Amino acid sequence: MPSPKKVVMTIPLSRSYEAHGETINKLELREPTGDDLFTCGMPMRMVANEATGQTEIIVSMPEMLSVLSRISDVPRGVFKQMPSHEAFKVVNAALPLFLAGPEEAGTDQSNAPSTLPGSGDATPIAFSRSA
Repeated sequence: MPSPKKVVMTIPLSRSYEAHGETINKLELREPTGDDLFTCGMPMRMVANEATGQTEIIVSMPEMLSVLSRISDVPRGVFKQMPSHEAFKVVNAALPLFLAGPEEAGTDQSNAPSTLPGSGDATPIAFSRSA
């Protein structure tokens, strides 16, 4: 019998979704692994903005949503049903988990900031169709 997944972050959703006879109103995420990235692809890359001197995070939405589906055990179809604002909210809340790890990311993202914790100034986050 496989061991239960260790939930390191919970992201509440603004509405409920149905999948395989279950109602999903939150995402319970485990820590992403290298295997998740090999399977789904790299969900983001960091790029230096020479004009501002800041590092920008470029998110590839297809890969990010695939990884989130995998680490939450929520079918990809649920992510496809989400309105864009919900998908952006989920990705923004989950970014610290990918960049800082579960210890620094926090576990309850119900009031997630729009910038990364401890980043000081706003970190521009560009979203792309593919990386």
